[in-house]
Amino acid sequence: MRLLSWNCQGAGKAPAVRALKALVCENSPDIVFLSETKSDVKKIEKIRLSLNFVDCFCVEAFGKAGGLALFWRKGVDLEVVYSDNQIIAALIYSDPPDSTWLLLTIRGPHEQRFHKRFWALMKDLILSFPGPWLLIGDLNSICYSEDKQGGRVGGSSSSNWLKDFVTSTGAIDLGFNGPRFTWSNKRVGLANIKERLDRGFCDQEWQSMFPTVGVRHLGAVTSDHRPILLDSHLDNCKIIRPFRFEAMWTKEESSVQVVERAWDTQVEGSHCFKLARKLKRVKHELREWNKDFFGNVKARIKELESRIEEVRGLEPNKDNLELEAALCLELEEWLEKDELKWK
Repeated sequence: MRLLSWNCQGAGKAPAVRALKALVCENSPDIVFLSETKSDVKKIEKIRLSLNFVDCFCVEAFGKAGGLALFWRKGVDLEVVYSDNQIIAALIYSDPPDSTWLLLTIRGPHEQRFHKRFWALMKDLILSFPGPWLLIGDLNSICYSEDKQGGRVGGSSSSNWLKDFVTSTGAIDLGFNGPRFTWSNKRVGLANIKERLDRGFCDQEWQSMFPTVGVRHLGAVTSDHRPILLDSHLDNCKIIRPFRFEAMWTKEESSVQVVERAWDTQVEGSHCFKLARKLKRVKHELREWNKDFFGNVKARIKELESRIEEVRGLEPNKDNLELEAALCLELEEWLEKDELKWK
């Protein structure tokens, strides 16, 4: 099972939708959780259809703030059992099929005065469920001093309430692969602050069910939060993808020539045998053509994402922040080209 969690800061914006589609295409999550969608049910349903997910659950935004959305693919047996403007809690029945567990997808409160009540509610929800549990999302709070770089030194009441939650529930931090910090205020010099706000926690029983689980911090494009990807089988990195005819191929005239050339291949045998062999030949030729023709788009996207990560590791001065913005703009243009495959 793969679960993508992202504080997208506006799911209705075209750049955010393009970035989300690219994330889903690249990582094949079974469940997607979005916070700060700033969207209503109609917009979320439109996104669900564009992502080809079987169902979704939406907590609408209040005006231009807040909003949560949970999407899941066919084959995921999921039942939402509680929700408010900061939480979507669901029971997962399908993975593994013989054990039900509780999923808590959250966006922690921004104001510290609400943290005590929020983490008390998290604790109550977990203690009221007798089985294993997983909590993931933007916690809007750090747990340890090493989770923050820059800004005021020292703990806060919000981190104390999070620590109390961890202690009282026996929560296990699932750790991460990739850059440490998931959020940045993107300010210059000494005003720059980075924090690890997005993470996953679980209990011992849930971790025992998924001993190879891991969390990866992905590249942020349109939001100041990185998406995080939980993979219950992190060792199985290679994804076997079935053949699928991509809509973007029809935009290129040369694709017709590829199909015609492959179909004209001489094959001996019965009609059914000829049809099967020709279809197989067309599939093979289209895959090879796709690598040559569209492969440079994917390669450039990867190259830009890598360059952006390098720049983010440098001193946050004016030149580097401007370079990051320029690279993000170029990446957005390439993502727009890549979006053809979704239309």
